[in-house]
Amino acid sequence: DRIETKPVAKMWSQKDRYLFNALAREFQQHCAGPFYNTARPSKVAIGHDIWTYDFCARVEYNGLRAFYWFIGCDDMLAFNEQHTSEYKNIEVHEVIVEKSCGYFIDLDYKISNDDLVNYFGSLERANEAIAAMLKFGVATVAPEHGWNGDVKMCVSQRSRQLDSNYSKVSLHVYTNLVATFDECKLLTNAIKQLIADKAKWAADMLSGIDYAPYHLNGSLAMPGGRKNGIQSTMLSSDYVPLLSVCDGVDRVVYTDGPDDESDSDDDRYDSDDDEPTH
Repeated sequence: DRIETKPVAKMWSQKDRYLFNALAREFQQHCAGPFYNTARPSKVAIGHDIWTYDFCARVEYNGLRAFYWFIGCDDMLAFNEQHTSEYKNIEVHEVIVEKSCGYFIDLDYKISNDDLVNYFGSLERANEAIAAMLKFGVATVAPEHGWNGDVKMCVSQRSRQLDSNYSKVSLHVYTNLVATFDECKLLTNAIKQLIADKAKWAADMLSGIDYAPYHLNGSLAMPGGRKNGIQSTMLSSDYVPLLSVCDGVDRVVYTDGPDDESDSDDDRYDSDDDEPTH
């Protein structure tokens, strides 16, 4: 049997538990390799049998959570695509389960609609301009700090108008730069420093970069998911939207970075959507 199903949480109703187990059984038909679902994100808490599973997805449904583990990145991507395309209330987050990951940027910035129009003209143009700015920052800073190679990136967005006065710019940048959590912070600081001199709106906007997911069991919502009816979509697809190291994907590695002391094997995990408007 290619799936081992375990209870996901005691507080779940029988209906909720049935839905998650039904989703697991349905996905089993499309999964090339084995996968495993649990109620916790930590490999230590789960036991030895999970150590060969390198990819972890946290599924959100009506405030409930379950964790799904995969050996291959293709299964992880297929899992996300199936669930976010067929079930409109479900969101899938990738959980970082190793001590390094593909460098990423999680940016959320609340902007007045007046400033949005003055600086960009529209929310769509804001997405394009800010994504280009962040990609420029990564491509410029990475070689300066020891990541020498072909830098690849992709960007997803879930920007939207909040009300008649404010909008929120929400972007995720994924890269093929392998970095520890301290190195992720180092790169982010360098990118902010580089771009802050370009324009006032850029400096203000970069204050919205979230450092909280840069740790073991940190997480990032995968493209396609919905929250409060708003779906995350891809702005550019030049790279695989995954944080974990994926076989067959060219990675740019830096081996002389600072020691990372923030990687204890605990049970913490971050939701990048804790705020209602995120």
